[in-house]
Amino acid sequence: MNSEQVKEIDWFITTLEHYFQVKVQREKVSFEGIELCHEEIDESLIPREHMNVLPDPLLFETMLYIDEEGNEWIAGVVIEEFSREWLYTVWLKNGETAAYKFPNQQG
Repeated sequence: MNSEQVKEIDWFITTLEHYFQVKVQREKVSFEGIELCHEEIDESLIPREHMNVLPDPLLFETMLYIDEEGNEWIAGVVIEEFSREWLYTVWLKNGETAAYKFPNQQG
């Protein structure tokens, strides 16, 4: 695991604990990176109006955790391939969108 992946997992754990009040066991977090074209992405994951401002294809890194109550938490980060800048984040709980954000936007 490289330092960028460690940073992303740290963010995932901190966010789950702080914003969603989910206690996380680090060793149970799974991580995957994949390149996806827009037509491969369901609009329930990233709304079309958000995809329109993201690169195509996009580098999508996901972290997954199943909490003690059996809830499945997934966070996805769209990353600019060369600069590694975070362009977009999305959170799912049991397959339903819980939150999304363009990290570089104010507010």
